[in-house]
Amino acid sequence: MSALGAMRALRDKGLRIPEDVALVGFDDIRDSRAVSPPLTTVRHPTFAMGYGAVTLLLDRLARRSGTPELVRVPARLIIRRSCGCGPDATVSSAGTSDVPEGLAAHVAAEVARESRHAPPDLLVAQCSRLVDAFTEGVKLNNAAPFLAAMREALRRCEELDDDPHAWQAGISLLRGAALPGITEHERRHAELMVDHARVMVAERTRRQATRALVRQEMVTDQIGQMTAELLTTLDEAQIGFVLEAHLPAMGVQHLLAVRYRGDEDEADTRSEPILACGLAAPGPFLTRQFPPAAPLPQRRTIPPCLAPPGRGGFHGLSRSGRRQSRAAGGHSP
Repeated sequence: MSALGAMRALRDKGLRIPEDVALVGFDDIRDSRAVSPPLTTVRHPTFAMGYGAVTLLLDRLARRSGTPELVRVPARLIIRRSCGCGPDATVSSAGTSDVPEGLAAHVAAEVARESRHAPPDLLVAQCSRLVDAFTEGVKLNNAAPFLAAMREALRRCEELDDDPHAWQAGISLLRGAALPGITEHERRHAELMVDHARVMVAERTRRQATRALVRQEMVTDQIGQMTAELLTTLDEAQIGFVLEAHLPAMGVQHLLAVRYRGDEDEADTRSEPILACGLAAPGPFLTRQFPPAAPLPQRRTIPPCLAPPGRGGFHGLSRSGRRQSRAAGGHSP
């Protein structure tokens, strides 16, 4: 049973999470943050494992390495609420007595717990600027550099389609490490700086959620309009015009629809493009050579999606935006 299913089963039995039962899941999926209480989970480093596996395979093919070494990719515990831990559990567990020396790295590690897309070196650089600006701001009673660094970090977070809330834990660690040993006047100013930073994170999080809702409503509206037009389209040639008119607004920049020619079990089965949106249609090509040698968009993944057995053709779709390649299947009768 999945942890999310266990949560539902426990509620059906009248048990409270985490008051009656502490719960920890595995494989940190997006739903883990959406449930109430948010699910504490172990994030499986799928991307890092896949990247390492491909790198190792390429080295073996190029004969650049001998016997492959055993590589351990550590999983990460993402502490939220379902385990009974408080919001600052990760901060308190790190301690503050030995943190100031490598404070930027510790803050970056806290942010990385909830971050999915930000490169580690970027987080370290951002947190280094934040720590320096915060320290100087407390001493000089000047919050402007710190808030500017915080604003820039959140801007990059938005560009990467990451979760701004990930910075809350970093701010908490920064506060806990900075407050001991400063004067009462400096403490009040530090607290004001932290409050301003938290408000900035909350505003960015709310704006991101609102944009996602508006974007989803626009996509739903576009799908409805496109479906209505496709249902009244009898000419195959008109399908391309309908798709080109609506797909970009849905985030789909490129589409290639291909019809198989010949027995799909044969090695020399050829495919003939019948529809191309957002790119120049290539000529017929061997199906096993997908993607075809044609002017395809640079640095885009257009994965094939095969039609059901007994059908012919496949569609390849490429969506705009970071980490948003998608495939959608289709067929020709």
